[in-house]
Amino acid sequence: MNLKKSALAVAVASIIATPAATTVYAADHSWNGRVHYRLEMDEDEDLSMHSAGHRIAVGGSADSNGGQKIGYFVEGEIQSDTNPVGPASRSGGDLEWRHHNVYISGDWGEARIGRQNNPHNQVYKTDIFERESGPHQIAPFRVGDAAIYSGDFGVFGLYGGLVMDGQGVEPTGTSFADFDSIIYGANFNIGKSVAITVGGQEIDIEGSTGVEHSIVGVGASWSAGSWYVAGEYETDSVKTAPSAPSSDVDVFALAVLWKMPNGNTSLGGGYSVESPDTGSAPSQDETRIMLGAYHNLGGGADTYLEYGDTDLDNAPSNFPSTRITWGFRVKWN
Repeated sequence: MNLKKSALAVAVASIIATPAATTVYAADHSWNGRVHYRLEMDEDEDLSMHSAGHRIAVGGSADSNGGQKIGYFVEGEIQSDTNPVGPASRSGGDLEWRHHNVYISGDWGEARIGRQNNPHNQVYKTDIFERESGPHQIAPFRVGDAAIYSGDFGVFGLYGGLVMDGQGVEPTGTSFADFDSIIYGANFNIGKSVAITVGGQEIDIEGSTGVEHSIVGVGASWSAGSWYVAGEYETDSVKTAPSAPSSDVDVFALAVLWKMPNGNTSLGGGYSVESPDTGSAPSQDETRIMLGAYHNLGGGADTYLEYGDTDLDNAPSNFPSTRITWGFRVKWN
């Protein structure tokens, strides 16, 4: 299929602006998605059966005359019904766009423009579960209005990018007035078993009520046979104004996953602690442990059961400390 007249091909070709990249031919287009429900049983709260994010996505790629691969990816997600006890013929919910981006890739790596996953996520080696996964992650999981580069060179890889939403005027004294965020990091692979990521993200103040974040993290994982073990440390230095003092938030997390001999069932456990700098105020450290069982039903379907227990220093009397979650999901490609 010739995409020469498509708006996407024209837009990407104009961005790249190379004489060779003037014609693009479609090579691959695909749809995929999922329907995902969860039953949540939190302490002292009503039972909650709701969407965990029903998704549908379309993507495609093509080879340009210049030998580069050009592609796009768009994914939407429908959240919970807003009218669950209303007329049966109607259902309301929030539609969110998780991804909408275009990219070009080659031997040099990949450049992607638009809303996409934050490459800093590669620090989060313990984020392998469901509802109880990554409770204290600091950086946003996705970024919009972003231009991201990533390159894999075997033993190591690099990534970096900028977020430029162009909203508002940065106040005097901020770290970098032209960008809303700078993302950077590197991956290291030791054999086939060990993976390490070191990275960070600077998020600048937007307007007089904004906050500046300086996030740095390191994550490491080990996998062999039926076992996967991971850990990560992340810290965030927060400023509420250019002249304000910084306060820190530290996060440490561990995770382990074991696949049973049947090949379809896995058991996992996790630990995470978040320690904010409260100064002279009472401690607000939050510790969470979780246990989970995950089973592949085949045919694109899976189910899981998770238990989470949270301990918060100086918590209010109505703080929900325990959570039980059952999930069922069907995916298609």
